[in-house]
Amino acid sequence: MQKQETLAQLICRTVLEFEQRQAKVAQDKLREYTSESAIIDTSNQTISKQKSA
Repeated sequence: MQKQETLAQLICRTVLEFEQRQAKVAQDKLREYTSESAIIDTSNQTISKQKSA
């Protein structure tokens, strides 16, 4: 038989889950931004090479 969690435990668990989801969203956005920056940087390097050739 499972013991019921107290209101304090429920609140703590809910807040923790929320913070974990927020951290994952922030990580995903950072990863997306980083990959877009890398693509832009690569494009800029290609354009620079073409202009100097």
